[in-house]
Amino acid sequence: MTKSHFLRICSLLLLCMTNLCMTSVKADVVEITSAGSLSSLLPETATEVTIKGPINGTDVKYLRHLINDMSLTSMDMTETRFVAGGEAYVVQNGEDQKLDRDDVMSNHMFDNCTNLRSVRLSKYVNELWWAVFASTGISEIDVPDNIKTMDWVDFGYCPNLTKVTLGKGLTRLMNSVFYNSPVAEVYVKTMTPPDLSDNTFTSNPTIHVYKELKEAYEKSRWAEFGTIVGDLENYFPEEKDPALEQGALMKEVFADESCTTLNATYQSMSD
Repeated sequence: MTKSHFLRICSLLLLCMTNLCMTSVKADVVEITSAGSLSSLLPETATEVTIKGPINGTDVKYLRHLINDMSLTSMDMTETRFVAGGEAYVVQNGEDQKLDRDDVMSNHMFDNCTNLRSVRLSKYVNELWWAVFASTGISEIDVPDNIKTMDWVDFGYCPNLTKVTLGKGLTRLMNSVFYNSPVAEVYVKTMTPPDLSDNTFTSNPTIHVYKELKEAYEKSRWAEFGTIVGDLENYFPEEKDPALEQGALMKEVFADESCTTLNATYQSMSD
């Protein structure tokens, strides 16, 4: 084997090892059993992470470090539990910001993490407090059904945010949730228009709702912030409630609530 041949093989092996390392870092899945231990489980070289288990303020502080100072750009927090405790994760306007309640994403949690490009929200969180993802680089957000309220500029000042999907459980959006973000398309799954405050959207988006709810949304404050279109079933087919479907069928077949007497049509069919 010539020296040049040997060096070429070594270079190829080094390249393969580098690619393997990069791939493993990109696909980090971290399972946490004790809040506050994320820094011992997630390397600083991570670019994407899926976090399963409890995290507290200390862990959020570490994630902010990875986003702002290192290379982390994507977080899947679907199975992340936010628990009270740990260090302050950021100082905002001279005040320490801490996680002091379970199952919420508290004030300014990832505010100004401009390198963050993608996030999936937790299925356990029920509230987003102030400016949770303000001034980040995310391009779309899917708010799961478990989240009930969103607060001031939670997704405000996000220069790349163009697509928003709002889950079935949402009841209220506080002031300026998407202020100064170029949102173009909004998909609203709720069957009752959630309450809105001022400046919810400032980009005049197309707001997609279910066809039968179009009139209700047009009569609500939603019509102030964009164009209401009744075509959501084209993107998210309605899930039928089995109990309601069964009730409708019983009313069609029986003439009484106790379901003992058939309607005339079905009576004639049974004769």
